[in-house]
Amino acid sequence: MKLGNVIKKIRINLDMSQEDLCKKTGINQAYLSQIENNLKIPSMVLLDRISIVYCVPVFALLILAAEDKDIDNVHLDKWLQNRATIYELIEDTFSFNEWIYESTNRWCCMHYTKW
Repeated sequence: MKLGNVIKKIRINLDMSQEDLCKKTGINQAYLSQIENNLKIPSMVLLDRISIVYCVPVFALLILAAEDKDIDNVHLDKWLQNRATIYELIEDTFSFNEWIYESTNRWCCMHYTKW
């Protein structure tokens, strides 16, 4: 699982610096750098904080980070068959491009769901 890659990719897509994310989540930049380089795995508490900042549920971050080797062999065929559709649904549901930066210096998402 490459959770750090997902955290970094979304942060960059949101045009958010490491410093911005660190301020919002209460961690230091060195630790975030280790997470984004897959040297450390964030706790569920930190992952929840990141998901709140990104306005994306934790489960979506975990699914986007999943690699084929993370999937049980019993379910691997179904995963491979449906992976592209799952990714597409997540991207369609949680638009990472519809963000604004408020004058109060906090990030706000303006995403919507299509459900």
